[in-house]
Amino acid sequence: AEVVGTEGVFAALVGLAAVLAGLTLREPALPPAFPVEPGDLRRIATDRRVYGGMWLIAFPGLAFGVINVLGPLRFDELGVGVGAIAAVFLIAAGAEAAISPLAGRLSDRHGPMAPMRFGLAAAMLLLAALTLPDEALLLAAGIVLIGPTLGTLWAPALSLVSDVLESRSLDPALGYGLSNLSWAAGAALGASGGASLADATTDAVPYLVVASLAALTLAAALRGRDRALVRTSTAH
Repeated sequence: AEVVGTEGVFAALVGLAAVLAGLTLREPALPPAFPVEPGDLRRIATDRRVYGGMWLIAFPGLAFGVINVLGPLRFDELGVGVGAIAAVFLIAAGAEAAISPLAGRLSDRHGPMAPMRFGLAAAMLLLAALTLPDEALLLAAGIVLIGPTLGTLWAPALSLVSDVLESRSLDPALGYGLSNLSWAAGAALGASGGASLADATTDAVPYLVVASLAALTLAAALRGRDRALVRTSTAH
């Protein structure tokens, strides 16, 4: 946008979307793996695990939405150029992508809750810490670290949704749809709501709100584990 203008960037994205849509139309249609019934969404809606998985997908979108708006503006206030800002977010995105396979393996070995609890605890601290830096290097370090931290939530979240679909013999495509819907809703709310809240107060307020949501989610996850342990002990 700095080089070619905002219009050029959005025009390029529209063109890319058109090319991808054209390539998709050339792919042969595949028969559904499972028969899709009109009541499938109602069946999913009765399982609370789906809402937990959707929230764990929406939460990183919410956090990234806040950071993606407020971070570059804060960098600009600190005198950082667009190239350096882009580099910071590129590194954070790469670190987020790199951590996902590791989080997936941890989820397979120890259950989806283990990496999720670690990610939520670390995200809570890092989001709160983003309210402190007055130096560009510290802000860059915080954003780079929070990328892989939030990335640890993807695997357990998808695992929760997939388990529900599998247990109910539903098409996995519904899981992809719910995941995309959750991410988009979180990202949109984080970007618009975070910007509006920061404009009305300070940048620290939306960061602390998202950090509080991480803390509440972590508390709910820990309470769920305690209940599971009590049920297991009672059964034995």
